[in-house]
Amino acid sequence: MKNLITAIFILFIVPAICEGQTSKNVLLSKTLTGHTEPVSCLTFSNDGKLLASGSEAESLMSDSGKFEIIIWSTTSNKALGHLTGHKDAIQSISFNKTGTKLVSSDSKGEIIVWDVSSFKEIKSITGSDWISTVCLTPDDRYIIGEYSYAKKVDLWDFETGELISTLNIGQQIGSMDVSPDGSKIALSCYHSVQIWSLISNKKLSSVDDNSFRGFAIKYSPDGKILAVGSGEGEIKLFDPESLKSKYTLSGHFKPVLSVAFNKENKYLVSGSSDQMIKVWNLQSKKEIKSLVNVHKGMVKAVAFNPTSNSFATSGVDKTIKLWKIQ
Repeated sequence: MKNLITAIFILFIVPAICEGQTSKNVLLSKTLTGHTEPVSCLTFSNDGKLLASGSEAESLMSDSGKFEIIIWSTTSNKALGHLTGHKDAIQSISFNKTGTKLVSSDSKGEIIVWDVSSFKEIKSITGSDWISTVCLTPDDRYIIGEYSYAKKVDLWDFETGELISTLNIGQQIGSMDVSPDGSKIALSCYHSVQIWSLISNKKLSSVDDNSFRGFAIKYSPDGKILAVGSGEGEIKLFDPESLKSKYTLSGHFKPVLSVAFNKENKYLVSGSSDQMIKVWNLQSKKEIKSLVNVHKGMVKAVAFNPTSNSFATSGVDKTIKLWKIQ
């Protein structure tokens, strides 16, 4: 009988106590509603004052026509404006360095540059295929778009929209990030991770791994760590120069769809199709908190505010949740 009580205590009481202790570390501060479709992507402006969110259709077979980007104030947590114009699911969004413009891409290969203050389209670039990720170089000189199925990356002049160069990757791409110094891009491909130079337009290094599915890749703010989400639920941390493995964070049991670092490289947040959000301490390499089914389905996107330990998450439930680490 004593052994049974001890077993029950270990299995149920101890986890409950630990849950109570860690629940104070990650607090829900606000739920934002306004999208009529699942929220597929999130990004903060560099000053942390704005949050942009983009939507997609509920399934690949539907065409709702409700694809839009909402610009939110992080001070009031209110919607400031809606950007409409995309005719297919919005895949990626990125602010310029001053937060005055926004670049977005969709599943039909269209890139749109927006004026954030007027919520009007400045110009559009017609691509050739599904653009999974679009971003700007830190100096706002280039727009970079990666074509998932066309297996290439295009660079356009941000001001003129002129195509500058094309990198032929040779593998299907799922996610991309640009290095903090703007000299390289990291690509999460199907079965590999690749680093390419934006100066020489050549591949610098690569590593093969069948667990990679191209869902998530992110440089740390200091450029010293590269996080890659795997199809098996792991987050693998690499040295971005050599692509040598540093360590692995294990806890998700389905593909990791999005990852984000905080400004000090202390925390990493991950979202997965297993309906969980996990917050990790990168110094201890331990999980701080697991947030389960808060979006009532898969977690599509996560993003850290560059100026604080606050982060945003979104999912198929059409909401955005704002969290604080304390």
